[in-house]
Amino acid sequence: MLEELQKNFRLAIQQGDASTGILPAIVNDGAIAPEQRLQVYQNNFLLTLADNLQAVFPLAENFVGEAFLREAIKQFIRAHPPREAALDEYGSEFADFFENYEHAEDVVYIADIIRIEWAIHRLQYVSPVSAVADKLTLNPHVRIIESDYPLLNLWMVGQGQLMPEAVHLEQGGQTVCVVLDGGEIKLYPLTTEERALLQNLKNDLEDVTVNASMVGLDALTLKGVVLASEP
Repeated sequence: MLEELQKNFRLAIQQGDASTGILPAIVNDGAIAPEQRLQVYQNNFLLTLADNLQAVFPLAENFVGEAFLREAIKQFIRAHPPREAALDEYGSEFADFFENYEHAEDVVYIADIIRIEWAIHRLQYVSPVSAVADKLTLNPHVRIIESDYPLLNLWMVGQGQLMPEAVHLEQGGQTVCVVLDGGEIKLYPLTTEERALLQNLKNDLEDVTVNASMVGLDALTLKGVVLASEP
């Protein structure tokens, strides 16, 4: 009985309605109706999650505006309520949600902007790693976002580092590497060759020795994607 009551209350809060039949279980003291009591919890739940997510995606807000992003966040919360009580981990599905968000047809690149911001957000909660002596080490704190759009250029527009008229979607796609290197989060573009090398290293790292002549290795090392100990 208690377990069922708790389940229905949780659903009522997450779904924003009282269709679970929870109202008869809410105390009615005559001052505040059960519907109003439930509404308080629903509002607090929605506002807390919405405020948290809005703070994670400031650049997306620069592109679409506060009202647009806020409404999208509310729709996302309704469709994808938290499965765990961990605010810092909530929002991983927001980019995928935005890809199918009916009101985002004019900002098709925003899902990828959100992926960058989510990568930055999550990397803030991990500790940097160091190179292992005489070995190549792939930095585990690297996130790769492959986009059909000039993603890093768009990011720079959102940061005020490029003028909007300098970037056009027809310029083609970019692969962006988000990396935690030496305690600092950095963004780099990856060339097709660097992306292919990174994939090969992931597949065959045990068979690779530190070889400065390997095409693209120096670039990946400089970007902190590959960690190599000093000779």
